Amino acid sequence: MSLVALCLALAGCGDDGGDEGSGGGEGSGGAQVGAPGWTEPDAYRYTLESMCGERSLMGVFDISVEGGEVVEVAALDVSAEAYLGHSDDVPTIAGLLDLAEQARDDGADEVTTDYPKGAPEGEGPPSGITIDRDRDAIDDEECYTISDYTPAA
Repeated sequence: MSLVALCLALAGCGDDGGDEGSGGGEGSGGAQVGAPGWTEPDAYRYTLESMCGERSLMGVFDISVEGGEVVEVAALDVSAEAYLGHSDDVPTIAGLLDLAEQARDDGADEVTTDYPKGAPEGEGPPSGITIDRDRDAIDDEECYTISDYTPAA
């Protein structure tokens, strides 16, 4: 089984499996990537699971954002610990949406943004982002799961 197939099978990359809705857009043919109307708040906390592909940003992270900047990152697994040992550059949710938008603008073969099932469109951040820049390339995929999003009070 290829690494891509393994990623897709184990992590659910590329197919929402029926648990998530697609409030944003799917594909790269001019589809909307971000939720209309959702604006990143000044301060929030979220959990990021970064998987798929051959990249250094891998693992599960607990992230705090203030003023549009990541101010605190905690590694929640061994892969994240290894990443934080070499870099602490972890994206905000807006940064992930920008990454997806840039991939789409660059002609990526697939850019998918998922939103929680039942969530009104534009009412919150995405629950997942998948990027496959070249379907014929191996290990160029990026899969992100966003969970435990909590805006600051």
